[in-house]
Amino acid sequence: MISSVILKSLNILFFKKTNSNEVLRDVSSATRKFSTVCVQSTINLVNEIIIVFLILAAIAIYNFKIFLLLLIAITPIISIFSIWVKKKSLMLSEQTKENDYHIFKYLLESIHGYVDIIISKKELFFRNKLVKSVQDAVEINVKSGIYNVAPSKVIETTLIFAIALILSFGIYLYPSKNDLLKLLGLFVVAGYRIIPSTSKILIAINALNQSKWVYKTLEPILEKESINSPKSKNKTNIAFNKSISVDNITFAYEDNKAPILEGFSLHIKKGEVIGIMGASGSGKTTLMNILLGLIEPDSGNLKIDDKIITRKNLESYYSKIGYVQQQVYMIDGTLAENIAFGIEPQRIDYKKLEDVILKSSLSDFVKELPQGVNTNIGENGALVSGGQKQRIGIARALYFNSEILFFDEATSALDDKTEQEITDAIENVSDGNLTIIIIAHRKTSLKNCNRIIELNKSK
Repeated sequence: MISSVILKSLNILFFKKTNSNEVLRDVSSATRKFSTVCVQSTINLVNEIIIVFLILAAIAIYNFKIFLLLLIAITPIISIFSIWVKKKSLMLSEQTKENDYHIFKYLLESIHGYVDIIISKKELFFRNKLVKSVQDAVEINVKSGIYNVAPSKVIETTLIFAIALILSFGIYLYPSKNDLLKLLGLFVVAGYRIIPSTSKILIAINALNQSKWVYKTLEPILEKESINSPKSKNKTNIAFNKSISVDNITFAYEDNKAPILEGFSLHIKKGEVIGIMGASGSGKTTLMNILLGLIEPDSGNLKIDDKIITRKNLESYYSKIGYVQQQVYMIDGTLAENIAFGIEPQRIDYKKLEDVILKSSLSDFVKELPQGVNTNIGENGALVSGGQKQRIGIARALYFNSEILFFDEATSALDDKTEQEITDAIENVSDGNLTIIIIAHRKTSLKNCNRIIELNKSK
């Protein structure tokens, strides 16, 4: 079973509370370090431990007293050095984690805030921040390199000291030169192999200590199977024939003791067009996220045809809904790829694509594009207007046969003319079979609704 911590981290609240740069760092740096550092270091560690163990076992069998003398001479020095290096490595681990976060942060801020940075003449300010983080990364890597090289030098010095000590002991123990030469030969051969092996062991341990934050980051993923994994069991399908509703729901954010919604119920019949209004903080967005299945209420239920939406049927519920928000997410691809979101270009149904383009009032826009639906619209839809993005969002929902269509402040950033065009487009798709739920600030966006629900902070 997936723990409650993991379940909560899967919903939208996780991304609201977690800086996106942390997510980027964890996905990019943590996974890369796990594969290139943690796995490789573990393999090297196990391999070299076996080699050193076999060599020491051979020495113990040959002469147990010499073996004990070797341990007494080497163990204290290597142990003290290892403890010191471990402390430094753990410190470097935290510094690496923090510095990787800052590099991602300043880099993305420079990209996304390019216009504001240029106009406000703050290039030097952001450049210095990024340069400082890169310089810190270089310093951390230099220190890491030193801690990786240092073990071999310490071990070489320690083993030379041990061999000198054993040689002195051998002169006393073995009056015969032949026996003494055998002993020296044994330790020269053993030392020749033990020195690099022991050095590799400490380097591997050092690398694992420096990557300790990776384990903490990936531990939930490694221990628990994702709820959305194809292997997840007991998934069920649900039908939508009658209604969608929230029944006596209460929800409060962790940092706010007062519930944003308390004992709230709403019943929406299939085919209805429902508008939701309210001032900021009245709970509109929270209600929308609960209806979308992105947030689990503290009490009460989300239902479809009187069946409670649970983790088992949530995927089936998602297949029935479409979502058009204020900033419709666009991939860096063609218009066709953005409407048939997540489908390979060769698998797009162009006949269906043409139909949804007509229904969402995109036909005139497509005619103006140099390559029609195969025109690239840029990263995050940089080459299309806000109103066109909303229509693309509508077309996307229709392409995937959405039965319930959510509009979350979809027209709030548009001018009056464009708002009217989007409102008309919504009216075009309101055929009595599609259930539409609209959140808006302006009543003009809700003029085609069957009902308007106005929220305030009390109910």
